[in-house]
Amino acid sequence: MSQSLANSLLEKSSPAIHPLDILDRRKPHWMVSRQSVDTDSLIVQHSIQPPDNLEVPLSTHHVLVFQLSSQTPRITQIGRERYEGSINVAEFFLQPAPYSSYYSWETTDENIVIIIKPEYLTEIAVKVESLNPDCIELSPVVVGRDPTIEHIARAFLAEMQNKALGGKLYTETLATQLAIHLLRNYCTFPVKLKQYKKGLSQSQLQVVFQYIDANLEYSISLEQLASLCQLSSHYFCQLFRQSTGISAYQYVLQQRVAKAKQLLKQKNLSMVEIALTCGFSSQSAFSRTFNKCLGTSPSKYRQKL
Repeated sequence: MSQSLANSLLEKSSPAIHPLDILDRRKPHWMVSRQSVDTDSLIVQHSIQPPDNLEVPLSTHHVLVFQLSSQTPRITQIGRERYEGSINVAEFFLQPAPYSSYYSWETTDENIVIIIKPEYLTEIAVKVESLNPDCIELSPVVVGRDPTIEHIARAFLAEMQNKALGGKLYTETLATQLAIHLLRNYCTFPVKLKQYKKGLSQSQLQVVFQYIDANLEYSISLEQLASLCQLSSHYFCQLFRQSTGISAYQYVLQQRVAKAKQLLKQKNLSMVEIALTCGFSSQSAFSRTFNKCLGTSPSKYRQKL
């Protein structure tokens, strides 16, 4: 990259642009493969791209890119931060808003791109009672490695490959985990988060359990469960796990499978009816989850009853 281009990345005064607008303007066959999963707060895309270079003007959103392929040589410049060299599988780079950037790669690139609304991090900071929620500013990372980011990125990838099997509750939980991790570890000004040492009260747990039981056939969101206890999504996740030993998502999944086991006793109900009654998006999603939890298919389980 020329010095003039590097300088132009620092001097842009044009309005910030959504990252997806940049990608969508590329030539029609530029993206070899593209999958995505969306929440209200972020967009996650799995993409495979041929060798190319990409200049991104000021971005409206934070962009985190997790590598699924190695790249040699590779150029990454975010603002004034620049890296030239190899980037390996499981490494990542982070472009905060409203930074501009430039990327160049000479072999086919496979990655997971996570596009995050800046307002979402501020919202989470307020909910977790951060001491400085108005000073949320992420630091650029041109190459890094982080086990927590790897775990979350691969969990999103598995969710895409399983056609959103986990549903809204699962993706919201992953989004909250990522937001908290970024606030704790990648802010220009360190964010101090309030800590809770006790779990939910018995009355809170009872309300949550009753709500889940009454709404298994519907999409259950993390925000809905947290609001029952008048807590932020982050603290609800933390306290629910302290109280039960498992995540809210895992508990809901267990309850859906338990309900399915009871309904399978009713021979007049079809697999599709049971799947939808228990909150699964399809019969195939029901079968995959049932088999994963119990080691057998719903039909084989029914035959043994």
